[in-house]
Amino acid sequence: MDTRLVKDRLGRFERVHRTFVNAQKKVERRRVQLNAAQARLAECDAVQDEAVDTLARALIADGEPRGNPFDPFGRPAPGTLMRLPFAEEAAAVHKLVAAVQRSKDVSKATIQAAQAADKTAGVVEEALGRSAKLQDTVRDARRTRDASGRDGNRPSPR
Repeated sequence: MDTRLVKDRLGRFERVHRTFVNAQKKVERRRVQLNAAQARLAECDAVQDEAVDTLARALIADGEPRGNPFDPFGRPAPGTLMRLPFAEEAAAVHKLVAAVQRSKDVSKATIQAAQAADKTAGVVEEALGRSAKLQDTVRDARRTRDASGRDGNRPSPR
């Protein structure tokens, strides 16, 4: 079969396809990195939730209300706080810790629990930042891949 009539177009298609495949591999690598960062963020959030629970128990031991030991500090109940989105929860933990540390009626154990919760909130914020950066790299890699596919669809001048 004589393919001379389509040889140039097939060559262009082959080059564009190769570029697209390589760009897709980059997208996949970035996506794997993002998945790992999101898993790490979830792990950090679980640790933060444990720290919030520990702080709640310490406050109850100090005599705060069992229904919501955070109420005297202007914060939602532990369960509500733990269900907030990652960034909002970390910010709420920081505010709660600041309020607890200003209080004169808390024990040393409660102060230590508050400091631990504050530290875990910082770790969550760091993990959130890494995840956000990786989301940007995945988005950029997809744009590059998609652009490489579009460039090859332009007909050549005859």
